[in-house]
Amino acid sequence: MHAKLKTALALLDMLDATATYDEPAAATSTLSNSGESRAKALFTYLDLAGYLSDALLEKAADYLSIERPFAGPKEVMVGYLQRACAEARRSGQFDADLFLARFCRQDEFHITDIIDFIIFLSQTAFDRTFGVERDRLNIPSFLTNEEKKQLFLSLATELGVVRESRPSHPTYCATGIMGAASGRARARVEHFNRLRAEKGDACGRVWALTGYRELSQGLDEDQIMIEMAERLGRPFALVEKGTGAARRSFLEDVTEAMMVNYLIQTLCPDANIALVDSAAEENHWRATTAQGADDIAKILVGEIQQGRIPHEAGEPYHVMIIAEQPYLERMQRQVQRAFDAEIRETQRLSAPIGTGSLFSGRPEPIEIRVEGIGLGLSATDAGTLTRVNSEIAASMAERYNDACLRLAQQHPDLPLRHSEIMMFAKRDADKQTLESQQPTERQALTMG
Repeated sequence: MHAKLKTALALLDMLDATATYDEPAAATSTLSNSGESRAKALFTYLDLAGYLSDALLEKAADYLSIERPFAGPKEVMVGYLQRACAEARRSGQFDADLFLARFCRQDEFHITDIIDFIIFLSQTAFDRTFGVERDRLNIPSFLTNEEKKQLFLSLATELGVVRESRPSHPTYCATGIMGAASGRARARVEHFNRLRAEKGDACGRVWALTGYRELSQGLDEDQIMIEMAERLGRPFALVEKGTGAARRSFLEDVTEAMMVNYLIQTLCPDANIALVDSAAEENHWRATTAQGADDIAKILVGEIQQGRIPHEAGEPYHVMIIAEQPYLERMQRQVQRAFDAEIRETQRLSAPIGTGSLFSGRPEPIEIRVEGIGLGLSATDAGTLTRVNSEIAASMAERYNDACLRLAQQHPDLPLRHSEIMMFAKRDADKQTLESQQPTERQALTMG
């Protein structure tokens, strides 16, 4: 693996290695077995899924050049990429080692170009446009082949979105049960019950992160919607809303937050769980993980400031969020980033660090570390693996957001492409329209 690719992957947290834009990872530096295996798994997966096709490479270059031109002619850059892929496939099977040695090796590729190509290509898997929920995903053709399906499962396992994640710390200052459609929400509350039986008070303060999303048929279970209607003393009557693939039948004015509260009262009535009922995110039709993350960050940091969260001096505040695979990494990154942003904002608005007035007399700023906890895949049918495929794209987008944040902090003047140009929501947009839009206008249309 050449130095620029190694640095790009390290900035995306794909390797067990550290690198900065100014201090690239040396091509000869040793990678751990897990880091190298993860890098090989990523590109083998992209090839298996068809996301390294000549057409997609051309499209990636077209879209990325809208934001910032390349150092060399676009056609030449595409030719480099296509030859790297062809050489890796020459034996009839994808040679990941050869690909890692050839991909974006030429001088014309900057490290940020490499990152952007990886993200654009991986976002193909997201495969749903604004307003469309996960239950409407189409099964990609490669998952209809049993041999390819099994290879994908092994690659997804290497990429960390298949196996169960257990708590790694003896105690946590707080736990967040992540909101979801009814089936997954029920499983998460039940998993919290199991963890509570094992760890007792070591789960710390507990919140359920949910919010505004009307229950809908297909996404939520009919039985839970019937129970909710009965609980509210109203008939079970569904109302159709939306257009195209986003058109659904909703249980009007009955929200996910109401359903999660009902599950908590039913499954663990003796537990002290506070509800975070987030509003719909701006420019979105419902509450999102990102909005819930922002809301719980404000709450928990405020509680810490007031000295209401028990904590061992000199240690980070450990926070556990409960979901399941394949959603754990994506949610963990979103919540971690929200906590980090809230701490930075609190520091900005408060007295200088070290005065003792920042956190009720604490001499140093707080550190919060978020850990995603949950069960592994419960099924490996094509429908389940289709959601895994889409979620790999979502987790890669969060890795990209983290990488861009680090780069912007280290190099405020470094020209970075706007992330929305790489997201699937823009994939088939008219190029002339994209070129004429300002970045803020494009941002309003992205999936989030």
